[in-house]
Amino acid sequence: MILAEKILKHRKENNWSQEDLAYKLNVSRQSISKWESGASIPDIERVILMSEIFGVSTDYLLKDEVDIVESEREYTLPDNENARRITLEEANEFMEFSENHAKLVALGVALCILSPALLIFLSHLSEAKIIDMSESVAEGVGVVTIFLMVSAAVAIFINFSMKMKEYEYFEEDFDLEYGIAGIVEAKKEKFKPQHRKSIIAGVALYILCSIPIIMIASLGFSETVQTSGVALLLLAVAAGTFMIIRADGILASYDKILEEGDYTEEKKQQRKKLETLAELYWIIATVIYLAWSFYTFNWWFTWIVWPIAGVLYLLVEKLGEIFIK
Repeated sequence: MILAEKILKHRKENNWSQEDLAYKLNVSRQSISKWESGASIPDIERVILMSEIFGVSTDYLLKDEVDIVESEREYTLPDNENARRITLEEANEFMEFSENHAKLVALGVALCILSPALLIFLSHLSEAKIIDMSESVAEGVGVVTIFLMVSAAVAIFINFSMKMKEYEYFEEDFDLEYGIAGIVEAKKEKFKPQHRKSIIAGVALYILCSIPIIMIASLGFSETVQTSGVALLLLAVAAGTFMIIRADGILASYDKILEEGDYTEEKKQQRKKLETLAELYWIIATVIYLAWSFYTFNWWFTWIVWPIAGVLYLLVEKLGEIFIK
């Protein structure tokens, strides 16, 4: 049980409102609310006063592993005295940054996937004489749209990369100040159901996105309807990708602070060596996509490079983990 939970528990046991406890501690009600939600932690003077008010020891309040019975373990300082100490403010700032930018990065990838949709649609409408626009003009508008959308995505990626440098200390040795691990762990557990739903929905969209194309083709609809189906397919793939990247980005921020999952000390060292491989891989994938698309102008089909590249990257990453130590 973390400090936030203990404050809430003892306040309710005494039938006090947040205002009542705030008055006893000479703080605002908002401070009590933040302590109980884990958004901040009280200073040591308030902790001592709370121990007197609640009739418990400060050890009980301050140590996550202590419930009611006093722990026999003593609190020890971190092994690495030179490691950076992460404050609650820094941790909250990083989690907020990660949540906001996970959406932006996911949007950037979605823009890349959606970028050829207008070119495909306009080219067909022009070729079928449905709109009063020459094929060359339609293709020109479509290509310009691709460059604009990809440029916007690249700008998002560059901005994220530059801002992420401010938090490079999470890739080095660091220690968390008291209470932060419990707060982050609670946030992670609360987010897990949402993460699971996003992954399931994203994968479902990947699997189901081809159904409209198959049905439209098998039922003999016009080429215009088939072209619309391709646009819907791209939209479904983009939406699924957005969900997965956003959810994974937020969960990764919790793991990074807690040094869990792919962010243990061993994994962090390994990932540094894999970064160059990953950058080279995605540059090659992008070159293949653009070269193939501009050479054939089969934008309705060349989008398949991205899901294939995504699946193959998992294999490349696993092989890298095996051979790069």
